[in-house]
Amino acid sequence: MSSRQIHLWSGVLLALPMFIVGVTAIFLAHEKSLGIKDMPISWLSMPMEKELELRSVTQTTDGRLWLGSQQGLFVQQADAAPQRQADVEVRQLMSEGDNLWVASKLGLYQLQGDDLTLRLEGDVHGITRLADGQLMASVRDIGALQSRDGLSWNAWAGNDALLAAQGEVAKPYTIGKLVMDMHTGKAFFGKSGEWVWIDVLGFILALLGLTGVWVWWQSRRRAAI
Repeated sequence: MSSRQIHLWSGVLLALPMFIVGVTAIFLAHEKSLGIKDMPISWLSMPMEKELELRSVTQTTDGRLWLGSQQGLFVQQADAAPQRQADVEVRQLMSEGDNLWVASKLGLYQLQGDDLTLRLEGDVHGITRLADGQLMASVRDIGALQSRDGLSWNAWAGNDALLAAQGEVAKPYTIGKLVMDMHTGKAFFGKSGEWVWIDVLGFILALLGLTGVWVWWQSRRRAAI
C-alpha cells in the first residue's frame, strides 16, 4: 500500500470522528447561549451510571434529615428510605428550626413545612445567618447579598473590598495553565473570545472529515470507470 493510499484511508477512517469532534466542539462553545446543557432528548434513551453524589446534609428540628445533591433535594424521615423532595441542583443546605434554606443552581429556596418557595434568583453557592440576624447568600457573578427577611436582598457592602483583595493575590502562571489556555484559545483571544478559536477549529475538523469522505468517494468512482 502506497503512502497516498495510507493517507487516503486514514482520512476516511477518521472522517466521522473528526466530524463529530468538530461539530460537538462548536456546540460546547455555545452551550450556555443555546441552552443545550439542560435540554432533554425524549427520543434517545441512554444508559446512565448511578453514582452516589452528596453535597450537603442537615437536619431540621422535626427530625427530618435533608440531603442535597446535583440530582435534587431528598428527605429521610425516621428509618424510611430517602424520598425526592425537589428537582433542584443543590449547592448547600441550612436548617433553622423546622425551616430549611436551599442554596441551588436555580436560586435560593425556603422550605416551610412541605412548601418550597423561591426567595432569590441566581446561581446561589451558599447561605448563612450572620450574628446580627441577617441572611447572607453568595451568588455567582454577583458576590454576597444580604437580607433581613429573606424577601428583599441588597448587595453586601464589602463586595468591592473583597474584589480588590482577591485581585492583589498574585498566582504564578504555570506551564499547565499555558497549555490549557492554548488548547481553549484563551491565550490568543482571551476568555470572552474562546468561542472564536473553538468555532474555527471545529469547522475545520468537520470540513476535513467531510472532504476526506468526498475525496475517497471520488477516487473509488474513478477506479470503477
